Parts: sequence; C-alpha cells; structure tokens
Amino acid sequence: MSPGKINNSDLRNRIVKTVRDAKQPVSVEYIAKLLGLSWVTAKAILFDLSLTGELGAIKTTRSWIFTPPRTLVNEGVNSLVNRSSTKE
Repeated sequence: MSPGKINNSDLRNRIVKTVRDAKQPVSVEYIAKLLGLSWVTAKAILFDLSLTGELGAIKTTRSWIFTPPRTLVNEGVNSLVNRSSTKE
C-alpha cells in the first residue's frame, strides 16, 4: 500500500460519501469492492477516518463496521454506556 493513498483527499472524500450514503453501517470489504481498493488500503483509510472523527467505527464480534459520525447507533451505544456507568 502506498502511503500517498491514505492521504489522498479525493479518495478519502469518496469513502466518506460512500459511508454516509449507505443505509446501514459498512464493512472494510464493502468499501474495498465498491471503490476498487485493496482490503488493506480500505482498512487503513477507514481507521484513519475514524481516528480523525470523520467516521464512526464499531467493533462487532466478527469485524469492524463504519458509520457516519454520531449516528443513532453510536448515540445508542454511548447512552447505554453512560447509563450503566452512572448506576455503579
């Protein structure tokens, strides 16, 4: 994987748009196939976008899925975490 691909703003914007336009969270494999990227490149960019707050990332029992930031899924998980931590 070329380091330039991770910082390619056009590619990053395409990935963010694809995730935002999806009706549900997306996987690394989905992005890789749809945009014609290697799985490794797609994974690296998706994680980088999640670290910068441009996307949300959720760990499942099988893999990671990616969402637009602050989706209802993320807010639901955060409210559950906050609710359980206040009960202790």
